[in-house]
Amino acid sequence: MHIITSKAAFAAIQFFMNKHLEPIFRKVLPALDEADIDYWVYGGVAIAGIEGDFYRYNEDVDIFIFDNDYQRTLEVIENLNYNWSKVKHAKLLNGIRPKEEYFVKDQKEDIFSVIPVYKINDNKIKFVYSKDLVPVNPLTREKRIIGSYTFFTPGSEFIKEQFIHKIKGKIFKQAELSENEEKDAEVLFGPDYLKTITALVHS
Repeated sequence: MHIITSKAAFAAIQFFMNKHLEPIFRKVLPALDEADIDYWVYGGVAIAGIEGDFYRYNEDVDIFIFDNDYQRTLEVIENLNYNWSKVKHAKLLNGIRPKEEYFVKDQKEDIFSVIPVYKINDNKIKFVYSKDLVPVNPLTREKRIIGSYTFFTPGSEFIKEQFIHKIKGKIFKQAELSENEEKDAEVLFGPDYLKTITALVHS
């Protein structure tokens, strides 16, 4: 009983630590649902969705959408008339991919970002990064729940691929992962995550 109480207390603390993200879950993502725009949360919040709880602080919610929905997505967000302190139009990555970042008062980093992804065929998409990613796993849309928040992410194996793509440079260089990357890796791959990730990167 003591262990359950401790877990519940930890989850409550982590949920409170991520309270600044509430407008995204309460206003922005529901507005995209109402507009019939498919979105996928990725990054740390997506991994938290797999866990079913926040387990660390997340600065922001990152989503991707299909490129043909990108402008409409920005219009839906603009029409919310939310009190953003700043909206940043990031420089096109590789001269191709835009990114929109949204900021709120008293927070240095963005609280929300949107990028497009590009369909190759019915089963494959491409992420335009400094080194592009075409995931092997098909893109599905999975419903996740954290407390009273409901949102959609890719499937777990797809999220693992994204994570491996993000950190494989560090693995090749035998550099240390950040504290957040270590926490994310443990959720995705278990306590022996470094051995698993290294094997995947070199496979």
